[in-house]
Amino acid sequence: MKTNHIKKVKNLFFSFFVLCSLSVNAYELEEYFNEYTSGKNTVEESLEILENNIWKISSKFVHSIFQVEQEAIFKVTLDRKIILLSAFRNTRAFGGFRKEKQAFEINYEKNTIFYEYNKEKGSILFDCENYIDCSFFDNLTLQIQSKLDINKEKLPSDFDFNYLDKGQIKNKKFKLEGLIDPNLKNDVTKIKFSEVRDDDKGFEMWFDPDRNFLTYRIFQDFGSQDLTWNLKSKLSEE
Repeated sequence: MKTNHIKKVKNLFFSFFVLCSLSVNAYELEEYFNEYTSGKNTVEESLEILENNIWKISSKFVHSIFQVEQEAIFKVTLDRKIILLSAFRNTRAFGGFRKEKQAFEINYEKNTIFYEYNKEKGSILFDCENYIDCSFFDNLTLQIQSKLDINKEKLPSDFDFNYLDKGQIKNKKFKLEGLIDPNLKNDVTKIKFSEVRDDDKGFEMWFDPDRNFLTYRIFQDFGSQDLTWNLKSKLSEE
């Protein structure tokens, strides 16, 4: 009983510490170039500003079995909400035996999303009353939005995203938690951003609040295998 009481006190103190830390540290959008490795496999991700409040985030996965290129153009409102303008994702696997291409362009004046999925082209009309904040995301922008929202929310917190994929608007659920990273040798608080799923697959990212919420590790579980991508100029683990 005494051990459980001590554990509860520690958890309460830890939660209070996390919230105080996050109230001071808010994510600031800034240009970057990050490189991650998983064995001989690599990921390059960059964020750059194109013009006043217009940003481009892009990534390139190079794996022995597959390659994925992604890009998104977006802007950010004064209340720190992403407005996605366009996005594409090209996947090539098994030496080109399997290919997948998809692209989206959003016209907010016409409430229409124009899409291409392989050889299919079409459009989706949307009503902002039926979609959260009338906001839409791809793989890249949803991680940026999560960082923009960290300082506003109590942790742990759940997020729902209108996710664009294969010519459809889907719903993706994620969770943000302030945790001690078990893979690091220190006890410094980090932020875990993970997808909530009901199957055996998984996706998570770890952010460092002391380095502007830098993504320092990415974990992907495909069901049959999993991959861990670590920042090349690696976060200190002492």
